[in-house]
Amino acid sequence: MITAVELRNYQSHEHTRLDLGDFTVIIGSSSSGKTSLIRALSTLANNSRGTPYVRHGAKTAQVSITLAGSEAGAEQTQVSVERGKSTSVYELVLPGGEPTKFTKCGMATPEPVTRALGFGGVADTGLWLAGQFDRPYLLDETGAAVARVLGHLTGVSTLFAAVRECNRRSAAHKGTIKDRKAELAELATAAQRHRDLPARREACSAAEAALAAAQQAAERRNRLDDVLHTVRAAQARVTACQAQQRAVPDVTALLELDARRHALSAALAGLRDAVAVARDRRRQVSSVVRDAAGVCIRTESLLTRYTALSSVVTVVRTAAERVRLSVGESEAAASRATQAREEFTRLLTQAGRCPICGAGAEHQHPDLAG
Repeated sequence: MITAVELRNYQSHEHTRLDLGDFTVIIGSSSSGKTSLIRALSTLANNSRGTPYVRHGAKTAQVSITLAGSEAGAEQTQVSVERGKSTSVYELVLPGGEPTKFTKCGMATPEPVTRALGFGGVADTGLWLAGQFDRPYLLDETGAAVARVLGHLTGVSTLFAAVRECNRRSAAHKGTIKDRKAELAELATAAQRHRDLPARREACSAAEAALAAAQQAAERRNRLDDVLHTVRAAQARVTACQAQQRAVPDVTALLELDARRHALSAALAGLRDAVAVARDRRRQVSSVVRDAAGVCIRTESLLTRYTALSSVVTVVRTAAERVRLSVGESEAAASRATQAREEFTRLLTQAGRCPICGAGAEHQHPDLAG
């Protein structure tokens, strides 16, 4: 909207400035400069050719207007044109910008100036310029055109624009509501398909718990299999040790034989001493053998007994050697059997239950009883 018009050396206006409102009526007597104001606006908008409108005695004429922003408090735009015999300069000052001059315009209005003005020549509906003999403003227009102009002047057009915007937004929201209702119906259908989801969730939880229990049972079974394998190996070792123990001769008999061997050894030593004494006496009485027949008979008897005892001593020595070896093997087998029973008892304690008969770890298995 044009808020001010300033003319310098334009026809009868040496320097004229007019501040305009939303609706301004300019009145005055003939030749007071009303038509010159209209021509000045046309010169600014259309870059009119020629210089007959330059005031007599001046070299150039200048027309400037000030345009208000579309919002309250917005900065203003200033547009001016200076024309003369050898001068044609437009100047544009946009809000917050520096002045821009256009010197080589030819017969056309610079495009930035046209955009800033928002209107062109007489044919442009943005600017209506009436001559002296034209019909009064708006009287020959249609009711819609008059209403549009009056609405713009009074601000009613803003309400109409607001109503149109409300209608547009309402239609858009209705479309959105319709789409959301369709989505809601689809979601309701999907919810019907998944109404058994809690039961499925519970079933999944139960399955997960069962799977966890099965995994724990499988791990426990693997551990028990390892323990059972170890127990069976220990049982086999115990059985082998028992077989070796049963193969060992009776220790009591061997001990009796050993005692008899010691007794026979002592008797043999006594016999050896007696034989030595007898031999000494035989040598001493060799010269009187005939007189000592009784002594010879006893000596022969002793030699016979010595020979018999020597045989017995040999048998006793052989038996004693066998007894000594059997006693060592029996002690080693007994030690291995004791170790096997202790290992079996430890494995039963770790397992917690006998894998053979199912009894507690504290029982004594019949096959392994010592």
